[in-house]
Amino acid sequence: MSTGFRLKRTEGPLSTGTTNKGLTLIEVLIALAITGIVITGLYSAFATTIDVEDGLKKRTEGLREYLVFSELLRSDIRTMLDRGVKVETGFYGDEMSFQTTNSLYYAFSRPVRVRYFVREVDGKEVLFREETDSEGSELMRLRLFEDIEGFEVYFYADHRWKKEPRSDDFIRVVYTYMGRKWSVTAGRLI
Repeated sequence: MSTGFRLKRTEGPLSTGTTNKGLTLIEVLIALAITGIVITGLYSAFATTIDVEDGLKKRTEGLREYLVFSELLRSDIRTMLDRGVKVETGFYGDEMSFQTTNSLYYAFSRPVRVRYFVREVDGKEVLFREETDSEGSELMRLRLFEDIEGFEVYFYADHRWKKEPRSDDFIRVVYTYMGRKWSVTAGRLI
């Protein structure tokens, strides 16, 4: 049974007259070379993206914690009630305490005493913010940073930052966190 269709090979201007259906070795090598160049370019772009991401991550490590801490410390100092900042140097650095109306425990403006200090917990130095009421009873202790190194308090007087408290109008706290040195400067409302 015949369907009436026959395929016929014709000779024309584009036809070579040969029936080779494979690729030559040169064509295969050229295809491999082009594929290698494309893969190398893609790998390079991917590696660059990862390097940029790692660089940004390293630059921004600790930034979120710094922003939260600096806003908290600035709020505490801005609403400080008296000019009685007490700083004591301890084994893990300075301890700073003063009265403020920035109460986290009561969640509104109420006189409390806050204290910033560093203690060792599970082999790590941790920065705390402690809030006490007028009778000295602890209301809350907030754990701010782990693996902090040093905590120093400076006061601005005579156009310089000094360790001895001569004025409580401007205070600078300097600490090391995640291998980088950070500082927060805050001032009282006058």
